[in-house]
Amino acid sequence: MLNIFLVTYNRKNKLKQTLDALLAENSPIKNFKITILDNCSTDGSSELIEEYCSRYTNLKHIRRNRNIGGNANIAGAFELAKAKYMWILCDNDNYCWDSWKEVEQAMAENADAIFVSTFNWPDVDIAHAFVQSTFVPGVIYKTANIDDNVMENIEYNISHMFPHAVLFGKLVNENKDLRYVSKDIVTIGPNEKNAFFRGNDRNALHPIRRKLNWDVGYALTLLFINDKKLRNYIATHKLNSYSINTITIIRANSYSLYNLFSIFYALSTLQRILFLLKYIYSKTLFYIMYIGPIYKRDKNMIYYKKIQIRLLYFIKITFKTKLIQRKKIKNNFIKVKKITLKEKGIQNVY
Repeated sequence: MLNIFLVTYNRKNKLKQTLDALLAENSPIKNFKITILDNCSTDGSSELIEEYCSRYTNLKHIRRNRNIGGNANIAGAFELAKAKYMWILCDNDNYCWDSWKEVEQAMAENADAIFVSTFNWPDVDIAHAFVQSTFVPGVIYKTANIDDNVMENIEYNISHMFPHAVLFGKLVNENKDLRYVSKDIVTIGPNEKNAFFRGNDRNALHPIRRKLNWDVGYALTLLFINDKKLRNYIATHKLNSYSINTITIIRANSYSLYNLFSIFYALSTLQRILFLLKYIYSKTLFYIMYIGPIYKRDKNMIYYKKIQIRLLYFIKITFKTKLIQRKKIKNNFIKVKKITLKEKGIQNVY
């Protein structure tokens, strides 16, 4: 009924906690077949997996010959899925099984996708669902929907960070049956910085891949939804507009035309106009309002420091500092006045 895949790389302690949670007495999936896709770990994770495999016959260990990257490891799970449903898990998340009966009911009713992590949003629409699809364990998928085109798109989207969200696009395009549990079954665990590149020498990667960030992959994945109006609705929704249409994103990608054009391509016409206006602002007024690089001379070297303080912010901080200083002077004056009066034998003046 359900194939479970657990992707892991060099997280031995977190992996142990995850395996214990999945195999615990109260776990409804403890007897399901669980395939652990070990991305050539070097920290003892592989030995830990073998130890668990010797104790639990439903576990299977597939160790990659090389670290193929986390996204490629995820993509491989889609190719291996054979049961009616598949669920890809990570090695660092948290689980609560209170809503599992809802999953079983959705499977019995032949649902195409079951969203098992809702971030506790009170209302779930297509924009919320898209966000959830970008969280690897957030959705249990019906395996029959993984056709050749989906698999090729999954492989293509490895470099864009979200191969697992490709199938969601197909389900939306074909108006498939999407279900949602009432309470989170899995919630996001802690991640290291640049978790997408764990184990890789980022400087050795292709320049586009090296500079690609989360927001660009997010925007490019949105393009798997064919309906332009629906895609624009998701892109302009308050959940997603921050991710792909802000000054912060423009500045973060200002040295990569590929990133800028990728985000631009995913936007609606109105968003593109706003994007261009914000880009012009970020390259003109934004710099005018900043104090530029200040060069300093040391005895042995010349170096510079870019002070990133906006002029208006600088004025605000200066004004606030003066207020604090005045308050301190006033407090010190009151304190001195108290001491002086006490010395003269006058009590309870304040």
